[in-house]
Amino acid sequence: MGNDNVYKKVEKLAMKELNAERGGLAGLINYEALENKNVLTTVIFSILSRYYVDRNNQEIIDAFLDDSFNQIYKDFGEFSYRHVLEKVLSDLEGLLEKLN
Repeated sequence: MGNDNVYKKVEKLAMKELNAERGGLAGLINYEALENKNVLTTVIFSILSRYYVDRNNQEIIDAFLDDSFNQIYKDFGEFSYRHVLEKVLSDLEGLLEKLN
């Protein structure tokens, strides 16, 4: 599957941000599990949760989540969905830079 690279990047990012090993978070930090949209969004929520406790971050995180999840849950063909995943990952990395 062409999306494996993106899922592996999300897995690596989650491991870093959550100080977890592969298979952590009850098995959700695993690139194969991340192929499930619900797992992917749960892991993204988990990554951002430690930043969300700061009220100054909530508006920007909410905007990111609304935009990203609307894109993730749209019905795309495989090729377009890969581009959505790449954009969400890029946006997430950019957001984390701002929050750190």
